[in-house]
Amino acid sequence: MPELDLKNMIPEIIASCVCLVVMVIFVPLFLKAAWPDKSKKSLLFKMICATSFVIIALLQMRIADNYSDFAKLMIGGLVLSWFGDLFLHIPTKKAKVWYPFGVLSFLSGHVLFVGAYALAGNRLLDASFWNLTEIAVFAPVIAAVMAYLLYMSKKSANKIIPFLIIYATAVFAMMIKATSLGIGLFIDGQQSLLVTFLLAVGGIFFVTSDLLLLLIDFGDLPGKTARFKNFKLKSVNIWTYFIAQCLLGFTILFIRA
Repeated sequence: MPELDLKNMIPEIIASCVCLVVMVIFVPLFLKAAWPDKSKKSLLFKMICATSFVIIALLQMRIADNYSDFAKLMIGGLVLSWFGDLFLHIPTKKAKVWYPFGVLSFLSGHVLFVGAYALAGNRLLDASFWNLTEIAVFAPVIAAVMAYLLYMSKKSANKIIPFLIIYATAVFAMMIKATSLGIGLFIDGQQSLLVTFLLAVGGIFFVTSDLLLLLIDFGDLPGKTARFKNFKLKSVNIWTYFIAQCLLGFTILFIRA
């Protein structure tokens, strides 16, 4: 990887720091405004945070002068996540109408993330799309998630849950490919542990956030005491999500493929 000329990128570095500060300020404001129900104010605050992680990624592209296919796919995934945030939080009486569009946006984003990691692995490590270790980790985890979702689908009669199986497959594939790429680049001596951290923790936090959202939205059966719809769980869900997006955006600073 070519050395970064950070001296000429001071404005971009400052702007990146400003975006991080904006998120630290507006995530708590969003959580307060969105609890217990969505509102126009909470939508505004959420989109400020989402716009911040997209800008952070674009700034890393500029700082590293990295306009590679990997960088473009990552930007595409983050932009689709931005639309996912929008569609999932529209506070109208017909909010359920927008929910599938939100899931589809995030699903498409994860497809781009997986594509970015697979492309980087192939070009930088000459790796195939899947290896035995990745499959060994992926198969039992996704099987357990599928079983749980199918169980909840029968119990709650929620028609959207089967579609979440497809989404769960994509998000777990994203996490495994991100972690595998980070470890592979480190073992090969191409990147430091920092890059492995960005990829692995970014992927793990994204999955953590989505699993918590799954519990919050679908974990409580009809007529039962709400165990998962609480402010603390929602806070962890939101913080892990926005941290994940920032970490994945920062990978553009280091990986060009």
